[in-house]
Amino acid sequence: PDFLGYGGPAVSVDGLVLAVTSYGDDDGGAMSGSVSVWVRANVSTSFANVAPVKLVDPDGSSNWMGFGGASLSGNGFVLAVASHKDDIEAADSGSVTVWERHNSSTSFAGVVPVKLSDPDGDTSDELGERGGPCLSA
Repeated sequence: PDFLGYGGPAVSVDGLVLAVTSYGDDDGGAMSGSVSVWVRANVSTSFANVAPVKLVDPDGSSNWMGFGGASLSGNGFVLAVASHKDDIEAADSGSVTVWERHNSSTSFAGVVPVKLSDPDGDTSDELGERGGPCLSA
């Protein structure tokens, strides 16, 4: 199963952006994970009437991306998702992938994500496992 929504959804303050993770998604490899993002033009439009954009780890590894859920900035321009099983520094050291768009007309699908890690990350540190990342308004 994909485990859609396991870590809880994230919604921008204005209610226009919704992000939900699926850490069991296999598009980038077994248990690679993904995040689906719905962006609507106004609050009178139902999210059910908006096609989501599906984002995956740029490395396509089996890292359980989104186990702790997604985090959105208040304006919905920045999206962060942890991958606690990522082997970027050492086995299961973990990482956080960040997508940042500069305006509301830019799709997250057109943004090149940045992957962050603890440079001192060690085996089984699992950065972001408990609750995932958190962004300020």
